[in-house]
Amino acid sequence: MLAVAGVWAVLRKPVDAPTVIFLGVGLFFTFLFTYRTYNNPHHIYVMRRYVPVVIPFLMTMTAVAMEPWLSYTGRPRWIGAAVAVFLGGWLTYNARFVIPHVEYRGAVAQFERFTAALGESDATIILFNDDLPVSSGAQLGTPLRYLYDYTVFDLQEPDVDPALMVAQIRRWQTDGRRVLLAEGSQRMEGFLSELSLTPLVDFEFDVPHLEVSYEHFPREIQRYSIPVRVYEIAPLR
Repeated sequence: MLAVAGVWAVLRKPVDAPTVIFLGVGLFFTFLFTYRTYNNPHHIYVMRRYVPVVIPFLMTMTAVAMEPWLSYTGRPRWIGAAVAVFLGGWLTYNARFVIPHVEYRGAVAQFERFTAALGESDATIILFNDDLPVSSGAQLGTPLRYLYDYTVFDLQEPDVDPALMVAQIRRWQTDGRRVLLAEGSQRMEGFLSELSLTPLVDFEFDVPHLEVSYEHFPREIQRYSIPVRVYEIAPLR
């Protein structure tokens, strides 16, 4: 509300070209990404777009709205100070769950145990069978590849030719590479069922994460869990 009042205060006066550009960019990103946040509230997408432009713009307009109160002497100055204290207290109150929270606390230690069970990353290939566009293959496979140096493929199972996949696994094994099959919670039943699989590890990535909300400021710390079962594929003849 204060930011809207600040924009209104700026528009009441004659504006020069730099002010028009500032307002144009600020309002464009504010309308665009506030709307898009309702469509996709995940923080990584909000933060990389919302924070660099929208929050500085809104805070600048808030300062513009409060400046007349703070510049006066006497009682109006106290009104501005009271509004500033109220705003700071309100933001702190809303952030009471966020400030002490560490997103994905314990994730590194869990991954260390997981990779210890998987074995050496050299010459190891991990195939993920999890029939969702973004699932364990992306969420677990990404750190396995870029932090622990495993070779990872997030298979989109309906598009995989089983015969070609088996032939490729055979080539990898012939080259001395170890091939693992990781099945997520939404695995495609019967995928590569003709292979001989030896259970290697059951793993559940379970960490705290901040509530993802469409309508209100996050108020809860929830659990985020990704189960996966890993098999080693026996050598093909």
